[in-house]
Amino acid sequence: MGFQIWNKNVREQMIKRLRKRLSKQSLLLFFFIAFAPVSFGEVSHVSAGNNYTCVIDDGAVECGGENTVGQLDVPLLSGARELSAGARGTVCAISDAGLSCWGRQSDGLLDIPKLVNPVKVSVGSRHACALDDDGVRCWGLNDYGQVNVPNLGNVTALAAGDDFTCALSGGSLRCWGADHDGTLDPPAFKGLEILRLSTHACAASREGLICWGPNDFGESIAPPFTEISDIGVGGLHTCAITSGKVKCWGFGNQDQLLVPDIKNPRMLALGSGHSCAVGDDGLVCWGRKRSYLNDDDEMAFVGGMVEPDRPETVSLYDYFKRPRPVLIEEKGPLDYVEDLPVLRAATQSGVVISTGSTHSCHLKTGVVECFGDNDAGQTAVPVLTNPRQVSTGFDFSCAIADEGVVCWGDNSRNQASAPFTINPIQIATGGRHACLLDGATVDCWGWNFNGQTDVPPTLRNPRQVTAGLYHSCALDDDGVHCWGSNAYGQTDVPELLNPKYLSSGLGNHNCVVDDTGVVCWGDDEHGQAQALPLVRPTDVSVGYEHTCALDDSGVQCWGKNSQGQLDVPVLDNPKQVSVGGNYSCAEDATGLVCWGYMGLEAVQVPENF
Repeated sequence: MGFQIWNKNVREQMIKRLRKRLSKQSLLLFFFIAFAPVSFGEVSHVSAGNNYTCVIDDGAVECGGENTVGQLDVPLLSGARELSAGARGTVCAISDAGLSCWGRQSDGLLDIPKLVNPVKVSVGSRHACALDDDGVRCWGLNDYGQVNVPNLGNVTALAAGDDFTCALSGGSLRCWGADHDGTLDPPAFKGLEILRLSTHACAASREGLICWGPNDFGESIAPPFTEISDIGVGGLHTCAITSGKVKCWGFGNQDQLLVPDIKNPRMLALGSGHSCAVGDDGLVCWGRKRSYLNDDDEMAFVGGMVEPDRPETVSLYDYFKRPRPVLIEEKGPLDYVEDLPVLRAATQSGVVISTGSTHSCHLKTGVVECFGDNDAGQTAVPVLTNPRQVSTGFDFSCAIADEGVVCWGDNSRNQASAPFTINPIQIATGGRHACLLDGATVDCWGWNFNGQTDVPPTLRNPRQVTAGLYHSCALDDDGVHCWGSNAYGQTDVPELLNPKYLSSGLGNHNCVVDDTGVVCWGDDEHGQAQALPLVRPTDVSVGYEHTCALDDSGVQCWGKNSQGQLDVPVLDNPKQVSVGGNYSCAEDATGLVCWGYMGLEAVQVPENF
């Protein structure tokens, strides 16, 4: 676990150089291997988005981490006294100049309404709210009514979350907007003073804590803490300062729950994969390093320190499955299909296999059948007329049929609520979102916490789309484009030579077939992004922490082999390959063949497949 400490004792010798650098919108850094605090400034506020962190230091706003949408391009402000870093890259601050916002421009978040003496501000995923002399004002996207402020009394706390808003008004808690798993139904509790929102919500008084909303990883289970001085909510985790100690719980895939020693903590801020606190030694951050380090793995804040690097590990429970689509209908001249025999074979034979984390679906002779876990109904296939493609996500599935796009299984993030389509060509299901190639356009829906459904408007004639855990990719006339989370570099597309086929998967890496063979990028902890030398590869599929490809010699797999997912059996003329969580499948002359483990048991293909 690496983390930064930033405090206040050696300021004078640095300040002249720091202000000069900040005027150029850059970050000054000091990197130390020894574990010792280095000091700077007086941090009065801290706020975190998904992949970045901002502070108010002696009235000036400074931000660090990833600069995906300009969230680090801080304007010159003086006398800053309130700060809010939105989940997806919009930052707002109240200073002597009033309310200023910068960063992500979509959804109208930078169209600030006229305010009179604003005193509070909170930025959510796609909307923002502020409190001024006239009350609460909200702006931005309003598809769930999240900016329709109800009649409120004396507002003492205000927070904007993932398409919903809450306020402490007249001693009571009021919420409005999207009702995701009970986000608008907070439990009763008296004396609340602190309010924090993300995808879930928490509120606290000195004597107790309540949390509500989505609870996928226990993030909304409120421990019986007392003497609470602050709370923080991240994407899927929660922290509280209780009895002078920071305690965290929920989703911990990137060490965001492993709290370092913090002297007298008094403020918290949480992103999707990192956590920060302010104590006697200043600002301390831990968890995903990209959210407070720069591109050179150096501290993004002045006077920082880190421990020696430790590999960032993940677990299967922490991740969802993005199986790749196999069948692509030819709608017009798609020359790339001619270079991919596996796609032509799948089209001609009418067979498509798609593997999820712990369930799999199979399309053959116009019938979709699924097997594996069915806790969310993901294998309960509805009636489909002439289905021609199927794709399996974490715990939901989608198909293209005469009815259009039909999805079934978990719909907790609207991932199974397919939009109206005109000419559906190819479907891709991810963790809790899905993407569709509909004619010449790409449409994505479902969970958008990391911007994975924000399709870039610059795509030119897209011909394939993929969906990962928190990211998506498309292949068009200009090559491969990816958007959403970049925690493992999965959206940093390398140079490719005539890419023909793309696969995105569970373990936050992608692979393509291009003129040089198979090229992969992203998470490479177990070598899953290091492609083997292959002879005329025609298919590639990305799984949790392993990858498989089909070439002239057959199916080849590499990466992690903890459950036999690389132990390819003897196959008879394999035609396509699809990789799941810790298992792999292929279609050969005998039918569907799978190896490895599906959940806790060795994968077993039903006899009728």
